Amino acid sequence: MSITDYDKIPAILDAFAERLVEIGPNPYKGY
Repeated sequence: MSITDYDKIPAILDAFAERLVEIGPNPYKGY
């Protein structure tokens, strides 16, 4: 992650949040 990625952070966080929702309450299930 560099300063040039700063404008991408919201999209990255959204994707991460979606991934957490997919995985559900057990964060290790998807790994």
